[in-house]
Amino acid sequence: RHPWSYRARLLASHVWREKGMLPEAKSVLLENLNHESLTPESKEWIDSQFNFGLLLFAEAMVHERNSRNLLMDSVTAEVQRDGLLELKKSHDLFQQAIRELEEAVDRAPDHRLAHETRYRIAEAWRHSAKFARTKMPTEQTETQRKLLAQQSHVELSNALDIYQKLQENL
Repeated sequence: RHPWSYRARLLASHVWREKGMLPEAKSVLLENLNHESLTPESKEWIDSQFNFGLLLFAEAMVHERNSRNLLMDSVTAEVQRDGLLELKKSHDLFQQAIRELEEAVDRAPDHRLAHETRYRIAEAWRHSAKFARTKMPTEQTETQRKLLAQQSHVELSNALDIYQKLQENL
């Protein structure tokens, strides 16, 4: 493959994202990340990893927004369940984004997107905590509610740690 094809996929992912077509944007980035002729040390691979993690973050935000709309309008148990399912999807995507973005920053701490990415990681932890806090009142047992409270506390503490490190580095 021609080296410019990897750069073209990166640009295509930006266009897909601008059009709101996140699955297509993720697909072309995954082609770069999974292509055998690109190594994790290459600029295109590293750029693809940063952008893939940021796309996961954006997709998680879409599901969170959907859940908020459903939960605000939850007049039935079914609609509330659908809202919690959307929030669970967003939680899982935030967790995946955190893993991808942390790996990207670890690989390239001086990358042009590294500072923004650290902020997005903190935001992902903060948003991720919403699932446990929202699910807590629906749990029947005190044990489950305590576990969810602990999960939320850990996720918010992770966010706070990163925010503080970012503030110190400014």
